[in-house]
Amino acid sequence: MDEIETKNKNLTPSPPVPFDMRLGSLRSSRQTLARLIREWGKGTISEESAKTGTWLMSAYLGFLKLESSEDIEKRLAAIEKALERKNDESGD
Repeated sequence: MDEIETKNKNLTPSPPVPFDMRLGSLRSSRQTLARLIREWGKGTISEESAKTGTWLMSAYLGFLKLESSEDIEKRLAAIEKALERKNDESGD
Protein backbone atom coordinates (compact mmCIF):
# COMPACT_ATOMS: atom_id res chain seq x y z
CA MET A 1 0.00 0.00 0.00
CA ASP A 2 2.87 2.39 0.72
CA GLU A 3 4.16 1.89 -2.81
CA ILE A 4 0.81 2.94 -4.30
CA GLU A 5 0.57 5.99 -2.05
CA THR A 6 4.12 7.03 -3.00
CA LYS A 7 3.40 6.66 -6.71
CA ASN A 8 0.22 8.73 -6.43
CA LYS A 9 2.05 11.55 -4.65
CA ASN A 10 4.45 11.83 -7.59
CA LEU A 11 1.74 12.19 -10.22
CA THR A 12 0.99 15.56 -11.72
CA PRO A 13 -2.73 15.99 -12.25
CA SER A 14 -4.07 16.79 -15.69
CA PRO A 15 -5.48 20.28 -16.02
CA PRO A 16 -9.27 20.28 -15.66
CA VAL A 17 -11.47 20.56 -18.73
CA PRO A 18 -12.85 24.08 -19.10
CA PHE A 19 -16.51 23.03 -19.17
CA ASP A 20 -19.02 21.03 -17.16
CA MET A 21 -18.99 17.34 -17.91
CA ARG A 22 -22.72 16.65 -17.87
CA LEU A 23 -23.38 12.98 -17.26
CA GLY A 24 -27.01 12.89 -16.15
CA SER A 25 -28.33 11.00 -19.17
CA LEU A 26 -27.09 9.10 -22.17
CA ARG A 27 -27.80 12.09 -24.39
CA SER A 28 -25.97 14.61 -22.20
CA SER A 29 -23.06 12.17 -21.80
CA ARG A 30 -22.82 11.74 -25.57
CA GLN A 31 -22.88 15.54 -26.00
CA THR A 32 -20.15 15.92 -23.38
CA LEU A 33 -17.98 13.38 -25.20
CA ALA A 34 -18.54 15.22 -28.49
CA ARG A 35 -17.58 18.50 -26.83
CA LEU A 36 -14.47 16.93 -25.36
CA ILE A 37 -13.40 15.86 -28.85
CA ARG A 38 -14.22 19.27 -30.36
CA GLU A 39 -12.33 21.15 -27.64
CA TRP A 40 -9.27 18.96 -28.16
CA GLY A 41 -9.51 19.61 -31.91
CA LYS A 42 -9.54 23.37 -31.26
CA GLY A 43 -6.56 23.09 -28.90
CA THR A 44 -8.59 24.24 -25.88
CA ILE A 45 -7.61 21.16 -23.86
CA SER A 46 -4.42 19.14 -23.82
CA GLU A 47 -4.02 15.77 -25.49
CA GLU A 48 -3.55 14.20 -22.06
CA SER A 49 -6.81 15.69 -20.79
CA ALA A 50 -8.60 14.60 -23.97
CA LYS A 51 -7.28 11.04 -23.68
CA THR A 52 -8.15 10.80 -20.00
CA GLY A 53 -11.58 12.35 -20.50
CA THR A 54 -12.33 10.10 -23.45
CA TRP A 55 -11.26 7.01 -21.55
CA LEU A 56 -13.37 7.98 -18.54
CA MET A 57 -16.38 8.80 -20.71
CA SER A 58 -16.02 5.50 -22.54
CA ALA A 59 -16.00 3.60 -19.25
CA TYR A 60 -18.98 5.59 -17.96
CA LEU A 61 -21.00 5.06 -21.15
CA GLY A 62 -20.17 1.36 -20.95
CA PHE A 63 -21.71 1.24 -17.49
CA LEU A 64 -24.80 3.09 -18.73
CA LYS A 65 -25.15 0.54 -21.51
CA LEU A 66 -24.77 -2.34 -19.06
CA GLU A 67 -27.37 -0.81 -16.76
CA SER A 68 -29.76 -0.39 -19.68
CA SER A 69 -29.20 -3.99 -20.80
CA GLU A 70 -29.92 -5.27 -17.31
CA ASP A 71 -33.15 -3.28 -17.22
CA ILE A 72 -34.20 -4.71 -20.58
CA GLU A 73 -33.41 -8.25 -19.38
CA LYS A 74 -35.56 -7.77 -16.26
CA ARG A 75 -38.46 -6.39 -18.29
CA LEU A 76 -38.20 -9.22 -20.81
CA ALA A 77 -38.17 -11.82 -18.02
CA ALA A 78 -41.31 -10.26 -16.53
CA ILE A 79 -43.07 -10.35 -19.93
CA GLU A 80 -42.05 -13.97 -20.47
CA LYS A 81 -43.34 -14.90 -17.01
CA ALA A 82 -46.66 -13.13 -17.67
CA LEU A 83 -47.03 -14.97 -20.99
CA GLU A 84 -46.32 -18.30 -19.30
CA ARG A 85 -49.00 -17.60 -16.68
CA LYS A 86 -51.46 -16.58 -19.38
CA ASN A 87 -50.73 -19.76 -21.38
CA ASP A 88 -51.09 -21.89 -18.24
CA GLU A 89 -54.46 -20.28 -17.45
CA SER A 90 -55.77 -20.83 -20.98
CA GLY A 91 -54.70 -24.46 -20.96
CA ASP A 92 -52.14 -24.34 -23.79
